[in-house]
Amino acid sequence: MREFIKLMREQGRVEDIESPCSTVYEAPRMASRTNKILFFHDLDGHRGVMNLLSDRGSLAAALGVEERDLVRHLASMTYSGRVVNAGRCEGGVEPDLSRIPVMKHFPGDAGRYFTSGIVFSRYGGVENASIHRMMVLDDHRVVARLVEGRHTHTLLKAALARGERLPVAVTVGTHPLVTFAACTRVPEGRELAYAAELMGGELPVRECANGVRVPDAEIVLEGYITAEKVAEGPFVDITGTYDPVRQQHVIEFT
Repeated sequence: MREFIKLMREQGRVEDIESPCSTVYEAPRMASRTNKILFFHDLDGHRGVMNLLSDRGSLAAALGVEERDLVRHLASMTYSGRVVNAGRCEGGVEPDLSRIPVMKHFPGDAGRYFTSGIVFSRYGGVENASIHRMMVLDDHRVVARLVEGRHTHTLLKAALARGERLPVAVTVGTHPLVTFAACTRVPEGRELAYAAELMGGELPVRECANGVRVPDAEIVLEGYITAEKVAEGPFVDITGTYDPVRQQHVIEFT
């Protein structure tokens, strides 16, 4: 991600926000008013970045192609990139979500939400990577909106049927092409291979303590999706309307 930000800065597509900025409404409002990457130097005392892939030009720059060639380039992908094991994740500390500048976007939202963290999961020999909104419950738990029938939910059902939890790792601050791959409907279990192909053919990954593999990221939160359900929402979704409250599964970070 840092190399991509450096590239975009060289192209004049990064705006530095030096003054203190709040994660409650202020930063999300600023990001909604521009397509530039916003680099916050004091986001409730932390550094943070928003709008990494806010338009087609940013995606084309990440891929290293001209914007006019974007569709043709993406259509040529075959999900055949090499996923290379690079060892194990090391240097872990106790999870503390209060140390991460998680946003609250709208007054009616039920709380602070991760909205671009990637949920990597692995069960029964199948891997998945996808994005789910996650509402912070406390310093080590979130509740995730898992759409029924999608791959993460399918893996969770398989784990729960055997009396087990689903091992996951949530990454924050990955290369934007990994995020793009996680957002794209690809054949089951091919998200990492697709990300590798998008990034030039190869993607190093490391294995977490729970067996889930993740690429480089600023933050990696290891844990499990559990059988416990709590209220999730309301939350303003992509339609611009409030999604209703649902009972959804809790992710416990370890």
